[in-house]
Amino acid sequence: MKGRTGIKYPEWHIGLFKNLTTGKWTWINGKPLTIDKWQKDKPDDESYALIAKEWPPGNYGTFNSIRGDIQKGWICEEETGLSTLSCI
Repeated sequence: MKGRTGIKYPEWHIGLFKNLTTGKWTWINGKPLTIDKWQKDKPDDESYALIAKEWPPGNYGTFNSIRGDIQKGWICEEETGLSTLSCI
């Protein structure tokens, strides 16, 4: 994603989504979200979460909600004791 100045503002999917049945935010491993790192006025009515590096300014490491059809990079995870790396 590029801002008006042409600077890239990276954000990544973090394996956090809104469960459409319960309406609660859930990690891909099935655990509920227990921390509040949302950007101001977020989450909104979207169903996936990103983590921000530099966008919007002053929101380093905060969560932003987006639609599922917007393509961004993914952060991978590996569970302890498993030999496979999982990327969504």
